[in-house]
Amino acid sequence: MIYKKRLADFGAGVGTAGLALALTEPSRSLVLVELDPALAALAEENIAHNRLGLRARVVVADLTQPVTLRAAGLAERAVDLVIMNSPFLDPARSRASPLAQRRGSHAMPEGSLALWLKAARRCLKPGGHVAVIHRADAVQEILAALKPGFGGVAIRPVHPRDGEAAHRLLVTAKLNGKAPARILPGLVLHGADGRFTPQVEALHRELDALSAA
Repeated sequence: MIYKKRLADFGAGVGTAGLALALTEPSRSLVLVELDPALAALAEENIAHNRLGLRARVVVADLTQPVTLRAAGLAERAVDLVIMNSPFLDPARSRASPLAQRRGSHAMPEGSLALWLKAARRCLKPGGHVAVIHRADAVQEILAALKPGFGGVAIRPVHPRDGEAAHRLLVTAKLNGKAPARILPGLVLHGADGRFTPQVEALHRELDALSAA
């Protein structure tokens, strides 16, 4: 089968976000990129559990290292959408977890986001999109890292609850896009009862729309 859309999930963990997108459309293929072998093994199990073995695979790779995409199993200019949920914390400025796996999933050296986006630029087809989930206070770092090669930036603040300051950002951009930057309406995760709000579905719909663009 020839897949019309190709997705890549950087820092995929067990594959939750990427697999959710792949399941919405049978014509999409998926590459899950994860550094931790234990999490990558769980992602493989999730691929099998969801019967996606013919169009999804896992690559174990460190996106901060100067290796070629081909060596990591990723083809250049072959992907329509890259989503990334990189580790948020700078290990030099935060208290590291005593658990090695948790340390790796929470902390990444300064400048690593720019390296992940450099890898995304090489993976993406012309006009492809990237979606970055990151801390709200990292907005300057995100915009600076996107500046080489990306445009049409859209920033959606993510609020824990209504009336609280945003703690995360969903930032999307288009490779070689020319449109001006936009700040979109905020997304509120939890209602007064502590449950997810109907708005949470908007996060999935937004990524789904980008992968179908």
